[in-house]
Amino acid sequence: MRYVGQSYEIEVPVEPDWFAAGGGGALLAAFHRAHERAFGHADREAPAEIVNLRVQLRAARPRVPLAEIAASAAAPVATATRRIWLEGRRAEARVFDRAALGAGARLTGPAIVEQPDTTVLVPTGYVGDVDRFGNLLLRREG
Repeated sequence: MRYVGQSYEIEVPVEPDWFAAGGGGALLAAFHRAHERAFGHADREAPAEIVNLRVQLRAARPRVPLAEIAASAAAPVATATRRIWLEGRRAEARVFDRAALGAGARLTGPAIVEQPDTTVLVPTGYVGDVDRFGNLLLRREG
């Protein structure tokens, strides 16, 4: 909140019932108190305005269930190969379809994993393991 015409605002904690009909006086009084604490004075006759209102909600919620994916029946099969520039030199990377990778699939870099919303590079010297929830976990080999 701020006094009308001021170029700076101060935060004023509010109670929800201050927004009900007739609660404006309590909100204005809280602003004057906050202004006096911050600046050593308040003008209780000057009009004030709300510049920004933030709301925070806290509630308990159930855990998000994670669906497990089917295990890979065989080693992952590349859909293509692609020449890429990696670590300052040309490299040949195998390309995999993300949807075709089941749990337990392992990719060794260099590899490219394509999916509709992103592309993942598994660099040389890294492996990518698909966990039971479908996450692709990259780690350095060795």
